[in-house]
Amino acid sequence: MAANRQPADYLPARRNWLGGTLSVAGWLVLPLPLKGLAATTHEIVISSLVFAPQQISARAGDRVTWRNDDIVPHTATATDHSWDTGIIEPGQQITLEIPAGAGAGAGAGATYYCLYHPSMKGRIR
Repeated sequence: MAANRQPADYLPARRNWLGGTLSVAGWLVLPLPLKGLAATTHEIVISSLVFAPQQISARAGDRVTWRNDDIVPHTATATDHSWDTGIIEPGQQITLEIPAGAGAGAGAGATYYCLYHPSMKGRIR
């Protein structure tokens, strides 16, 4: 009876084999750490004259959002003045992308503070 089979009878088996082979090949070709390469957005909340969290770990290309939940305006200004959010009014938020080499000379990362309240400090490692 097997001799009477037509080529069309083999198509479903061939499709299954081909689909499975391509699926396995796709996993072998795609690099697995793609998620690790995506930029991350970090949020820093300003409240009661404090940046929270006061320190974050980020890399070039990541984005940092400062959200002002306080009742007065603030800034987030790099200690070396290489970047600045400008004035962040109460209820507003500002997002910046971390440039390559930010804080490279500092060793401990990029430190920043509020121009209006110099005792408010934060760090991006």
